[in-house]
Amino acid sequence: MSKIKVAIVNPSLTREEKLGKSAKYTSAELPPLGLCYLAAALREKGYEVKIIDAPGQFLPIEETIKQVLEFKAEYVCLAATIISIFPAADFTNELARKSNIKVILGGPHVTAVPEETMEKFPEFDIAIIGEAEITLPEVLKVLENKGDLKEVDGLIFKLDGKLIKNRPRKLIQNLDTLPLPAYDLIPNLAENYRPSKLTYHRLPSTSIITSRGCPHQCTFCDRSVFGNQWRFHSAEYIMKVINWLHKDYGIVDFFFVDDHFTVNKERAMKICNAIIDSNLDITWSVIGRVDYVDVEMLKMMKKAGCKQVSFGLESGSQQILDFLKKGVTLDKMRYGVRITKEIGMEVKGLFMVGTPTETKETLDETMNFIKELKLDFVNVGAFTPIPGAEIYEDAKKYGDFEADWRKMNLWDVVFVPHGLTKEYIEQFVKRCSGEEIKTSKELMLEREEMLMLEQGEINV
Repeated sequence: MSKIKVAIVNPSLTREEKLGKSAKYTSAELPPLGLCYLAAALREKGYEVKIIDAPGQFLPIEETIKQVLEFKAEYVCLAATIISIFPAADFTNELARKSNIKVILGGPHVTAVPEETMEKFPEFDIAIIGEAEITLPEVLKVLENKGDLKEVDGLIFKLDGKLIKNRPRKLIQNLDTLPLPAYDLIPNLAENYRPSKLTYHRLPSTSIITSRGCPHQCTFCDRSVFGNQWRFHSAEYIMKVINWLHKDYGIVDFFFVDDHFTVNKERAMKICNAIIDSNLDITWSVIGRVDYVDVEMLKMMKKAGCKQVSFGLESGSQQILDFLKKGVTLDKMRYGVRITKEIGMEVKGLFMVGTPTETKETLDETMNFIKELKLDFVNVGAFTPIPGAEIYEDAKKYGDFEADWRKMNLWDVVFVPHGLTKEYIEQFVKRCSGEEIKTSKELMLEREEMLMLEQGEINV
């Protein structure tokens, strides 16, 4: 008996749609880890799976559909973010003209606003809410057996013209029960995917994720998919992934894309010890909370090969930090950045500007704070109230909000707080992208990557 074929698809996006202005000079492209986990879960259940990461390979919609049809998929699972929900609808419409393959929607966007998404897009009739590794195999089994979709937790679907939303799916408590993510189903992993030049230290480089969820209450974050409960892979599981990628793909540099790698010191230390004990020649970078690091943890991270820590600092105004429920003080930020740099690791500061209650004075505070910290790298973007975030529903109370899902990216200014203008925010972000803020190291690496792109030494 032949296996049921399932295509897991990231819908097509142009370089400009995906990367905005940076499309001209960046080669950054992370592997679709969510699709890799989902593909592994399906494969474990006996399905034949194909991953089609259209944005990662910049495939047009026609080529994406061609690959689905050539694979002879019986089902398509379509993963969509905010900026790809419209391309996902276009893909579904175009596929319907050529085939009757069943499409199942998933991803962070429909999870954040399920009813609104399903009502806005008649193309979709089944969608998964939340983590899909358990839900999708159950959905496929019900569809194959012509069973009752009402019995599947974490699902929203249309039946006889009505929208049915089932009870929520419980979060996966033990992430180690998941099979290793199917990196092997991504074509040319080491050649086609890498973090930003400002993040990786050697090539080949790739990203891994070691935990899900965040216990904090920041109003600008969407926690609808992974929740407010922090869950994690063990050090043993993580080392299986690292060893596999190092041995089979030659990966020597890793970017840990967890929302909060440093949330648990004991676990972070176990991972560091496991990397040290492995004697692997690897380097790595993480994202962490600046108020969770201490000297002992940072020293161990450096010893294990960690080269860079990215901190979500958000603002240099305590007023803004408090409004955003960041739960951290400027002094704690100063201390965390200082000890990280003193121990010898690079620090990247992540900031957002134009938030609710932002003023010219608070922007000046942020500019002065960035200069004071003497960060190695700085990333400043315009604040966007995203679906699923607490501030999304209340944004219009604090300013003009163009709630256009097509524009909710990292470069279009869609929210302007009272008292400021769109032009002022854009100019401020531009200032933060120039030599007034950027370090000589950052400018050097950007120029190096632009030159490599021009000479064809790296793929885009």
